[in-house]
Amino acid sequence: MLKHLPVDYHDELLYRIARLQDIDHQVVHDLNDLIERCIAQVSVTQAAPLSGIKQVADIINRFEGDRATLMEMLKLHDESVANEIEQNMFDFMVLGRQSEETLDKMVQQIPIELWSIALKGAEITLQQAIKRSMPQRMAKALEDDMQARGPVPLSRVETARQEIMDVVRGLSEAGEIELMLYQEVTVE
Repeated sequence: MLKHLPVDYHDELLYRIARLQDIDHQVVHDLNDLIERCIAQVSVTQAAPLSGIKQVADIINRFEGDRATLMEMLKLHDESVANEIEQNMFDFMVLGRQSEETLDKMVQQIPIELWSIALKGAEITLQQAIKRSMPQRMAKALEDDMQARGPVPLSRVETARQEIMDVVRGLSEAGEIELMLYQEVTVE
């Protein structure tokens, strides 16, 4: 949708979406009626807390235009909001959708001790994807280390995840990995 709007409005629209918090049920209902008249495949179920920051991060991840310029324009509005959006673009859970080649490169670059902390409480599919990218001995060492650590404070887990995502971002920016930030439809 963003690519069909004038470029001059991109930053303003994304900034406003980023600042959304909660949506009233009646507003959602009215919006749903309007969208259904315009687009047949849109539906909204009920009022729910909405993370505008996450929504904008998802929009930018899918945006086919110049993301860097768009982020710079958002920073002119509010640098802290733009930084939050950027952090959400590189969410830890996106690691579960990466190719084997990308995961292999990440496993080589990130110490097992950091994985051991970061994977605490992560979805089992993400844990399995990371372990499959490791040599058998390394995967076994990771499992052993995770068990030996026992419970880990959530703040430490989040810090470890952020450290991993900083490495991943660096690898992506250096062109060493091709990071898939959203689930993309594939064809054979």
